[in-house]
Amino acid sequence: MKRLLRAEIESREPFGFVSLNSKNAVTVHNCIFNVPAWKAAGRSAPASHSDPFVVSLALPSSRSHPLRARWPCPRFATEPTPACLCSSAIFQILGVISSSLMAIESFSDISLPFLIGLLKVAAIFVCMFSYASGINQIFDIEIDKINKPHLPLASGVMDKTTAIAIISASAFMGFAIVNNVGSRPLLWGSFLFFLISTAYSVNLPFLRWKKYETGAALSIIIGRGVVLQISTFLHMQTFVLGKQMNFSRPLILGTIVVSIFCIVVALFKDVPDIEGDKKFGIRSLAASLGPKKVFWICVCLLEMAYIFAIVFGATSSRPWSKLITILSHSVLALMLWKQSESIDMKDKFSLQSFYMLIWKLFYAEFMLLPLVR
Repeated sequence: MKRLLRAEIESREPFGFVSLNSKNAVTVHNCIFNVPAWKAAGRSAPASHSDPFVVSLALPSSRSHPLRARWPCPRFATEPTPACLCSSAIFQILGVISSSLMAIESFSDISLPFLIGLLKVAAIFVCMFSYASGINQIFDIEIDKINKPHLPLASGVMDKTTAIAIISASAFMGFAIVNNVGSRPLLWGSFLFFLISTAYSVNLPFLRWKKYETGAALSIIIGRGVVLQISTFLHMQTFVLGKQMNFSRPLILGTIVVSIFCIVVALFKDVPDIEGDKKFGIRSLAASLGPKKVFWICVCLLEMAYIFAIVFGATSSRPWSKLITILSHSVLALMLWKQSESIDMKDKFSLQSFYMLIWKLFYAEFMLLPLVR
């Protein structure tokens, strides 16, 4: 590619992010800035490739191309920013939808009260996620200045007082909706999620669980793999549909598989953050073992989850569910393994692409779990 299309942003805050597809076409997501774009042939790269004034709109296909070599893709260009619907927020919404659909036993269960109940649960956990994400950023400002300088607090776009007000409002709104609904499963689910999120991030004696490998892993598993799944399922099953409590097959598989995915996301997200974690005493597994070992641990855990899902699906008494579960998880397992073999461990762009693949596989799993019967 001889020419590079660039766009200058008139605000310092990155309102969105861009992504590349297989044809190197670019999608600009949720951007709300004024973009006077022009073609600039032969222009040199900006002094800092993380300059928030510039968003790359086209890159050469080859990673060895000199243009990519002198202007590597900035991290904020491949990660959603807080101003857009980020991967973790999508995870919360899809997780709620998936867990709610698991409670359905027949098509007659899908009704207006069911859809209203689903929306209320989604609103509650989105508020709780906003609190969890915000309080983590508040206590990680110095670390994020090294690992994630594009974040609002680390970059100075937002001050600490504003952030505290936002997360306080998010938590208050979440509990207000819970109180209005009056569901016991949602009450203990949201309260546990709130406590775990606080203990994970807050720098107080016996807290700040993210400093330890075991504490961080258990926080993620219990908070997002168990509490989110079970509380949502029980709310829809007992409170909305008015049925007896019953831990169904899709819930059992979902809790196990989603917990494994949560572990993988928690481990893999630390791979590019090793420098800052070591400096501030965060004993992540990536900092202890190195990125290569953690990468293959993540791949093996995901393959193990797929094998378990295939075996679980093979025991189904319904032929259509058995066929869908076995075939879909076999395809996803092969896709994962093929992609893992082509990753360059020294290329942050390659690692980031694989990280986004994990999220896509996570989304696919949420869509498949309700079909397990």
